[in-house]
Amino acid sequence: MKNRVRGLAIAILVGLMCLIAPISPCLAIANPDSLTIYTAKVFQNIFETGDILFVVSYNIAYAPEPTEDCADAFLFSLYDTDGTTLLAQRQVEYYQYNLTSLYFDATAAAALTWEANYKLKIMGNPVLFASLVEGTNVITWTLSASEYVTGTMTDSRELLRLHCLDIAQDLEDDWGSSYDLITTTADGERLTSLGRTVFLDAIAGLDGAVKALFQLSSGSMDIEWDTHTDGLQNLLSIDNTTGTMLAGAFSGIGDYVGMSGQTVASLFIVLIALIVMGIVFFYSGNTVAAMALSTPIFIMGNWMGLVPLVVTFIAAMLVALYVLYHFILRGM
Repeated sequence: MKNRVRGLAIAILVGLMCLIAPISPCLAIANPDSLTIYTAKVFQNIFETGDILFVVSYNIAYAPEPTEDCADAFLFSLYDTDGTTLLAQRQVEYYQYNLTSLYFDATAAAALTWEANYKLKIMGNPVLFASLVEGTNVITWTLSASEYVTGTMTDSRELLRLHCLDIAQDLEDDWGSSYDLITTTADGERLTSLGRTVFLDAIAGLDGAVKALFQLSSGSMDIEWDTHTDGLQNLLSIDNTTGTMLAGAFSGIGDYVGMSGQTVASLFIVLIALIVMGIVFFYSGNTVAAMALSTPIFIMGNWMGLVPLVVTFIAAMLVALYVLYHFILRGM
C-alpha cells in the first residue's frame, strides 16, 4: 500500500514539474541558401494624396523550399534610421524571387520623414530561428534619397507602373518561360492574370490605383442620383382631381378595410375594367378585343386620379405582350 502511495506521489510531482517547466519552441527551419534585396523604392500619392508606399523585390532562396509557410517564417520590416526602432512590419508571402510592400495612408505617413535613411529588413521570424544573423537570415537595405520617387499622383502612379513592369520582367526571367507575367496589348504592356495575382498579393488594391498596369482593373463609380418631385403623379392623385366628397368616400372605405383611399380607388377602376373585359369576351369570345377595350378605362382612371400611372403602364405592357403572343409568336 505504501509503495502505491509513493508511486502516485512521484507521478503527481513529475506532472507538476512538466507543467511549470519552461517550454522551448521547436526551431526546425534551416537558414536560407541566400537572402537578397534587389530593389527598394518609395512612392507617394498612390492611393490618396500624402500616402507613402514602400516596394521591395527580394529573394529568399531555398532548395528545396521548407515545409513551413513563408508567411510564418519571414517578415518584412521598416525600422527607423537608428536601425532598432520598429515602425511597421508584415509577413512575407513567398519564398524565392518575389516582391512585397508596406503601405502608410496619409494619416500614418504624416509621422514619417520623406527621404529619410530608414532601414528595410527581410528577416526570419524569431519564433522559428534560433538566432538572427545579418547576411544569413536577415538582410538590411538602408534607403537613400535617390530611392524616393517624388511626384504628383499622376506622375507617381505612372512611375510605379513602370517599376512594377520592370520587376515583373525580372521575375519572369528568373521563374522561367512557363511563367508569363507580362503580355503586350494594343495599349502597351500589361500584367497577365498570373502577374495580377502576384502583384495584388504584394500591393493590395493596386489595380484600383494603377489601372493601366492591368488588362482588367477594378475601381469604384461615384453615382449622383437625380431627384424628382413626381409632379405629374402628384397632380393626377385622388386628392387633386376627384374633389373632396369622392376622395372622402374612398378614404372612408379604405379606413374600414385597412387600405388607403388611393388603393381603394384603384381597385374600383380595376373592377370596372374586369367587368367590361368579361362582357366583351362573353359576347365576342375574343380575348384580345376584351383586353384592348378595357385599356381606356385605366386611362380614364388616370385622368380622374383614381389609378396611379404605374398601374396603367403595367396593364398596357400586359396587353401588348399578349397581343404579341397572340398574333406573332403563336402563329409561328
